[in-house]
Amino acid sequence: MRLRIVFALLVAATNFACDPCAGVARCSAGDYLSATGQVVERANGRGVDGVRLGVVRVGGIAVSGDSVSVVTSDGGFWRAEFAPVSTGTLYVDVEVSPPGRAPYRVRGLPLVTREHGGDASLNERWVTRPFFNDFAQFVLRGTPGDPVANTRVEFRRTGGVPLEGPGIASGVYARITDAAGYYRLFPYADADTILPRGNDPVVGDITVLLGGALGTSVVRNVTLSPTYRYDTDSHLHTFSVGPSLGYLGSVRDSATGKLLPGVTLSFQRTGGIPITPEQFTTLTGPDGIFGLPPVRALAAGVLDGRFVLKATPTAVPETLLVHIPTVDVDVGTLPPLFIRGTGATADRVPR
Repeated sequence: MRLRIVFALLVAATNFACDPCAGVARCSAGDYLSATGQVVERANGRGVDGVRLGVVRVGGIAVSGDSVSVVTSDGGFWRAEFAPVSTGTLYVDVEVSPPGRAPYRVRGLPLVTREHGGDASLNERWVTRPFFNDFAQFVLRGTPGDPVANTRVEFRRTGGVPLEGPGIASGVYARITDAAGYYRLFPYADADTILPRGNDPVVGDITVLLGGALGTSVVRNVTLSPTYRYDTDSHLHTFSVGPSLGYLGSVRDSATGKLLPGVTLSFQRTGGIPITPEQFTTLTGPDGIFGLPPVRALAAGVLDGRFVLKATPTAVPETLLVHIPTVDVDVGTLPPLFIRGTGATADRVPR
């Protein structure tokens, strides 16, 4: 009898140890759906109690009750539970309302049903107020390794979420790039702090005051998204600025208008703005399109030069004089270049 009792106890203990719910409070059989997390201060990572979070269903599987409201406690922790009708993914918006601060909304978070109540979605640390964690590096066009160092850069908001803080004046945030051409977008823990009034992206133009012959360069419609996550990596944006000769062009047959592949173009500067190098060679591709190789414009303005084109190795060279203005974008488009094409050979030159 004693052996039977011992065997029964061993079986019960084994079953208990294999049960995923063993020792887990509020563990349930069947589909379970919950989200947990912590709200902390960005400056020191300490949990903040008394933050209200309204979790609202916006899509996905059906649940019994489309919204749940919870308040952080015991060091900023929170937990929201739903009763799912089926297995799958629930999509929610979360309204975060810290005491004494404006609320912000986190949109479209996926919450996945679990088999047991010991599991939950999210498990993230959020901050009491979203912030930007972006850096920009500026390099001169035509010389990717040449940073724009010690140069005034201005961000002007043109749309999106409003910005506020001591670092912005009349809608402009201005700072000097460091020796490597870096510029922070935006400070959040010093005298120049700039924060968004919400959790939506901001859109703006970045003006780089290069000075001298290089003039001013503008990067337009830059979009930056704030983050509400405490544990997040910074984002680096690299912008090429300054006068550009990054053109694409095409070569066409003057008789037929057809694009000509395999045309050799040799360029020589004859005047206008200084560039380096002053001569180069390029080739049209199978589609008749060519690109100017990396050329650094040493000033903004118009480049004068000549192209010598050969449609085939045996074709008579044709010379075209060109005037190419610099542009403040990475890639511009040249007007088509027309030549006599493959009919202009050394032994049969059109009269």
